This record gives sequence, C-alpha cells and structure tokens, in this order.
Amino acid sequence: MRVNVKKAHPRCRIDYRETVPVDPSWAYAAKKAVCAVLAYLYVPIDCAVELWMAGSDEVRALNREHRQKDKPTDVLSFPLFDFNPDRPILSQIERDDLVGNRLFLGSIVISVETALAQAEEFGHGPKREFAFLAAHSTLHLLGYDHENDPEGERRMFALQEAVLRALNLPR
Repeated sequence: MRVNVKKAHPRCRIDYRETVPVDPSWAYAAKKAVCAVLAYLYVPIDCAVELWMAGSDEVRALNREHRQKDKPTDVLSFPLFDFNPDRPILSQIERDDLVGNRLFLGSIVISVETALAQAEEFGHGPKREFAFLAAHSTLHLLGYDHENDPEGERRMFALQEAVLRALNLPR
C-alpha cells in the first residue's frame, strides 16, 4: 500500500504539549508519524490527537493510575473510543462524537527519557524512536491491540514498520 506521507493526513490536528524539553526534530517526527498512520490507513475523517512528551515519573504515575502497573513504560495510549480495526471508523461513530467536524481520537503520552534510552539500546536515532512510539500509540487509538491478540500484534507491527519506512525511518 503506497500513500504520499509527505502530505501525511491533511486533516490531522495534533494538540502538542511537553513537560520535558524535546528536540524539535524529534517532536516533529512523532507528530508526522501520527498523521502518517491516519493517511496510511485512509482514515476518512478529520481527526485530532493529543501528543504529550512527559517525564518518566509522570508516565509511571499515569501507568499506575490507569493500568494498575507501577512501573515505567515508554508510551501510553488513552483512546476515547473502543474501535474495531476491522470495521470502518465511520460505522463506529455518531455525529455527536465529533467536535465541529473533527473526531478526537484520544491521547498519547511518550516518556522522553525512556524513548531516548530505547533509541540507544536499539541502535537507532531518537527521531525514529519517537516516530515509532507515536505510530504505535496511534494504532492503539484506532483499536489495534498486540497485548491480547497474536494476530493483532503481527498486523500492528507490520503497519508501524510500513509507516516508518514510508517516512524514511526504517530499522
């Protein structure tokens, strides 16, 4: 499947914030990855996503509060909907789910320190790691799951890698 990810998803809005300073190129890669996933999957509606770059203590606290896991993690996804990735999104939403004409998918929280440590551990640059985590989390917002579904894991990881290759950020 080929899409022009240079344009990414023209109807993609990222509400960005950071509580830990992040190199602008890493933040840009993450933002672009979110929109590229939407473009790659041909999501046919204007979408918004909150993208938050946070410290490891903040992410650990969120992980403890929302997932009952008192440990650090690299990225958290907070989807607003329980989408089935095998069904069209438009068949799963109502008109009053939209804010204006835009569908808010949810929030992504990336642990900056963990992302930087993983980039070093995996031997690639921070730009790729931030893009990978954002793409991975966007797929979770769209209903993809790798924790409870082996087939879903295969599909999800294939999609992330395809998007990262399209962004010229391969392994």
